[in-house]
Amino acid sequence: MKYAGLSGFNSVLFSSEKNTVIAKRIKNKIIIKENSINKTVYFFDNYIHKIPIIRGYWILLKDFLKDWKLLLFFFLSLILLIVSFKLVIYYNNVQVPIIDYDVIYNYNFTKLFLILVPIGLIFKILPTSKYHAAEHMVSNAFDKKLTLDVETVKKQTRVHRRCGTNYLVIAILVFIVIYYLFYLPNIYGILMLTLAFPIAYEIMIFENKYFKIVTKPLLWVGYLCQFLFFTSNPKDKHIEVALASFNRLLKLENENGIL
Repeated sequence: MKYAGLSGFNSVLFSSEKNTVIAKRIKNKIIIKENSINKTVYFFDNYIHKIPIIRGYWILLKDFLKDWKLLLFFFLSLILLIVSFKLVIYYNNVQVPIIDYDVIYNYNFTKLFLILVPIGLIFKILPTSKYHAAEHMVSNAFDKKLTLDVETVKKQTRVHRRCGTNYLVIAILVFIVIYYLFYLPNIYGILMLTLAFPIAYEIMIFENKYFKIVTKPLLWVGYLCQFLFFTSNPKDKHIEVALASFNRLLKLENENGIL
């Protein structure tokens, strides 16, 4: 079964090609909502997935549309990043526009990562990090064909190969490589940044054992970021929400004769 997961502030969403299930914990109760994907949307989604590069943008857009709170957090983090970087520049007595890729290039990307760390730490203390970990742990248990119960899931690692964090980390690294190889100022830098995301997606889905060996260090960076910043040890209540969502999805897939 092809599936994807997404965590929210108090929820976990799992989706397949034809069904979407979201489980939320509200006042110590787990509320489950399920939706079948429209046939037209299903056809369009399958068609888009056949187009390299474009499918990378589509995947990113779909994930954001699944949870507006996640989208809000992303934009607030981006604003924080821009403001923080502006302060770094200001205290170094450099007068530049609020976004200037020439300055980013000259100041070294290390400073960008140092600014991203506080954003990761903010995410770490939010409930989302626990639901994010629970989502990964349930996925890992299913991928290993283990029993899906709380005790089994608790023994799984909280990092996952297909996590969006890996996607983001690889995109940043791709952007850095492109930027140093083909240094272009201002608006061209923004275009290269947007191009880095679909390239990162192509790297993640490319099925070649030799290519995977070469790109494995990129995943290690993603795993480290997942562990340190974007997940934290979940409690039973977080795992229960993830299990509720995934088990309902399995039930729907069985009813449709997919599994």
